[in-house]
This record gives sequence, structure tokens and C-alpha cells, in this order.
Amino acid sequence: MAYKNNYLQSTSCLEKSFISTGFNCWKDAIVKFVKHECSQSHKDAVLKTVTLPSTTKDVGEMLTTALASERSQRRKCFLKLLSNARFLARQGLAFRGDGEDSNFIRLLYLRAEDDAKLLDWMKQKTNKYTSGDMQNEIVKVMSMQILREMSCSIQRAPFFSVMVDETTDAANIEQVVICLRWVSETLAVH
Repeated sequence: MAYKNNYLQSTSCLEKSFISTGFNCWKDAIVKFVKHECSQSHKDAVLKTVTLPSTTKDVGEMLTTALASERSQRRKCFLKLLSNARFLARQGLAFRGDGEDSNFIRLLYLRAEDDAKLLDWMKQKTNKYTSGDMQNEIVKVMSMQILREMSCSIQRAPFFSVMVDETTDAANIEQVVICLRWVSETLAVH
């Protein structure tokens, strides 16, 4: 097998009886087997056909592992980006400013001081997911999740109330406030 696949380095000391013609002198077979087992061609054949394939990884497997590792790292960075958005939204702070001076970007760089991978991710030119449109999308998805959770809680609640108030501001624009309150199954008021 090693000979057919051109794995053997030196072809000068090859014994044809162990490679192509077959073994037919059985009288001194044990002595010839021991001699062949100690030969360099046998050692090369075992190394190339048995040892190396079991100790080296397939290129496809190595690429898949590298891709999975990179995907995992990108996911961690994106989750930090989401937690930044949640923090800024929860605190009622502005996301944007002048380019790199926005609260969103500055907070990411602050967190990147402890995480070299996040800093590398922030230094990329593309696929950072830090644009204004992306920030709006993140906040929109988070707000929809909150509304879904509230809706489920209200639907399960035995009691709820809706309070609506409207007023006109100084610019003569109507402002509406909607307040929902409900009591959960455990009698906790929300």
C-alpha cells in the first residue's frame, strides 16, 4: 500500500517479495519476516500508512475546528455588544455621539480593555455591528421581547388595568401615556 501510494523514500532496499511479487519461499520465512520488520522500507511504510494518519488531523476537520472557534469568539463579542445596548437602554443613556465618541462605542472599548479578542473585533473595518441602524435594530428586538413577555404575563394574570392619559405639550403636539398594571398568580403587583 505504501509503495503504491509512493510513500516510501528510498526504493533501493525494497524487497519485491513483500511489495509486488508476493512471498513464496516459506523455508526461511521467520528469518526473512524479522529481517524485513527491521528494514528501513518497512519502518517507512508503517510510519506513512499507520502512525501518521492516526496522529494527524484531516485538513477539513482542522478548518471546521478553526471555523467553529472563530464563530464562538464572534458570538461572545456580539453578546457583549448586546449587553452594552441593554445597559445603555436600561439606564436611559444616549447611544450615539460623534463617530467614535458615542456612548455605545466608548463602552465597548472600555470592556475591550479586559478582553483582547473584543479589541481585535472592534479594530475590524467591517462586520462590527456597531452602526446606528444596527443599534436601532438591537433596541427594537429587545423592546419587542419585553412586550411579548409583558403580554404573556398580562394574559395569564387574573386581574389587570389600563390607564391612559393624554396632554398637549408646548409645541401643540399630543402626548399619550399608557400605563398597564396587573396582578400575577402569586399576587405580585406589576
